Amino acid sequence: MHVTTLIPALFASTLMATAVPAAAQQKLLPAQSDISFTIKQMGVPVQGSFKKFDAQVSFDADKLAALERENRELKRANDILRKASVFFAAAELDRLTR
Repeated sequence: MHVTTLIPALFASTLMATAVPAAAQQKLLPAQSDISFTIKQMGVPVQGSFKKFDAQVSFDADKLAALERENRELKRANDILRKASVFFAAAELDRLTR
């Protein structure tokens, strides 16, 4: 299921523009927010939305920074593994054609 959450631009820009503590929390304003989704049932897209909802939005800048570092490390490791795979596949093909 693919879920799309639309938070008002004002809320998002306010959250990013203000100096927030390490774990900032904001109360969601349902009147200014929308939660909608699209799923596929037997290959046919079906759209829907929630009429009533409540949520607490929290933002932890330290956790985000740690996850970004981890993501960069994983991308580097994946690139190394991809290159090694190509190298060894080429070496095996070379060995088989001799």
